[in-house]
Amino acid sequence: MKTRQFMPLFLMTCLAGFAIPAGAATLPQGTTFMVKTNGSISSRDSAGKAFQATLAQAVQVNGKSVLAAGTPVSGVVESPQVRAGSTTRPLSLKLTQVSIGGRMAPIQTESLEVKESGVKSRGGVRVTGGAFLLTPGTTLQFRLSKPASW
Repeated sequence: MKTRQFMPLFLMTCLAGFAIPAGAATLPQGTTFMVKTNGSISSRDSAGKAFQATLAQAVQVNGKSVLAAGTPVSGVVESPQVRAGSTTRPLSLKLTQVSIGGRMAPIQTESLEVKESGVKSRGGVRVTGGAFLLTPGTTLQFRLSKPASW
């Protein structure tokens, strides 16, 4: 009987070591986030539309991994929507949240602009009918514009 009562407490204690407790990590301005998109993102998407991604590699501070590869992140499209028949405009994106201990915490990154590359398909970016299309699994690099602490 005592073993059954002890096991849940033991498991909770062990699992608590895997979550980043509040105030335990500070990511300095300029920290790089390499992410892979979960779905398609297009310059035809409205400004403010959310997108989902995961960290393509761990985020480290002073040689210590503070966010594991595969951690969910989310962001938004910043650029105005490209309408059919209009000229191609850059696609501007920004990360806004990262998963910390199972809940989303706010972050602020510099805007990332995807510009016309002069080719129809390159590195997951396709130019189709005056619009940019990032396919699922496209790797993007963002940088924190402000430090983030949890």
